[in-house]
Amino acid sequence: MATFEALDRLFIRTNAGIKPGTEAIVALLDALGNPQSEFLSVHVAGTNGKGSVSAILESILRAAGLKTGLYTSPHLVHFNERFKISGHPVSDAFLEELIERVEVADEHAAKSERPGTFFELSTAIAFSAFADIQAQVAVIETGLGGRWDATNVINPLVSVITPIAYDHTEFLGDSLKAIAGEKAGIIKPGRPVVIADQPDAQVRDVLAAEAEACEAPVIWQDQAISLARSKQDINGQTLLVETVNESYGTCRLPLLGEHQVQNLGTAVLAAEAVFQQLGLDLEPEAVKQGITSVAWPGRCEVLRRDPPLLVDGAHNPAGASSLLSTLEALFPGKKGAFVFGFLSDKDPVAMIDILAERVGFAVATAVDSPRAICAEDTRNLLNTCQIKAEACSLEESIARAVAWAEANDSFVCITGSLYLVGAALEWHDEQEEQE
Repeated sequence: MATFEALDRLFIRTNAGIKPGTEAIVALLDALGNPQSEFLSVHVAGTNGKGSVSAILESILRAAGLKTGLYTSPHLVHFNERFKISGHPVSDAFLEELIERVEVADEHAAKSERPGTFFELSTAIAFSAFADIQAQVAVIETGLGGRWDATNVINPLVSVITPIAYDHTEFLGDSLKAIAGEKAGIIKPGRPVVIADQPDAQVRDVLAAEAEACEAPVIWQDQAISLARSKQDINGQTLLVETVNESYGTCRLPLLGEHQVQNLGTAVLAAEAVFQQLGLDLEPEAVKQGITSVAWPGRCEVLRRDPPLLVDGAHNPAGASSLLSTLEALFPGKKGAFVFGFLSDKDPVAMIDILAERVGFAVATAVDSPRAICAEDTRNLLNTCQIKAEACSLEESIARAVAWAEANDSFVCITGSLYLVGAALEWHDEQEEQE
């Protein structure tokens, strides 16, 4: 990790909260010499799946021989994870130098605009890193929304919009139509946009209207690509995708969950669109290699197998529904032991209601975040949903859940927040070091 001093200064800015708008990031990037203009990019927005799509897409582009950047959030364990170059997080020394450079630029920019937020500085760090290393294409995931997101200062080769559902309603609006309008803000004039299957007709209409207004060619996933049903393999922790299309044949995606089939399709379409924009051929073998080598931790990831212990970053109702489908496929008819932890700006009751049918035992814990719901309040929410639970530390919660799963020949699932998943991954690493 970069020095504690540099990271502490950066993380103090989280106290300023979220400030939608691009004026501050524009001033900051201008002070840095506009590094975002030094590389080509793909912009990914949506409610669920945008991180997975970004990771798969970057892996394919890298396998095809491009020097890549990948900017995602949040990180799970180390802040460096947000900024990847050719598949690897930036080094501590490079990150520290980037933080200091961006801080100096922010002091200059703040003379005409407000100081940058944590996410705005993080975005400037990403753009500076990718410019420095001369990335050919960088995959940029939005933080929140799209139109007023700090990342929405790039002019991408291709825009990508994953499935849209309810999340961040206090910023994006309380209807799917309003949320779709914000996500559609990443569509750029004349640049193609790949749109994942959107079950809601209003969402499709909003996205189509924005694309038409921008004269942006639309690649609708449900009309352009056919994916066969997949087979879950918990031991190999892979998803066997029988057919992506005739060119790519059978692929093994090292991610669990039927929803990853759609994410895979979206990523492949985006990769094809990028290469079409570049005027280059995308070789089928590069696509297959990129699919089979993708790494995206914390999403239906199996940390242990006896008993099975999964972590999943589902943090809204749509994510909980995807997790439920995965659990039904992996453990048909079984109830499991759940460790829950939530952020206060999410919808934990809706998530609990969706997963309740699979809960045989539950423990409440706290997420390490200023926005966290305390363990006792999470326990009370579970009790209100007719699920008996106790409030414990994460380590004690996992121990109790594992003991119940062992006694009942079942599984453990840790979910509710990516922050909780990150803490669980740290716990797992510490356990492995001790063994």
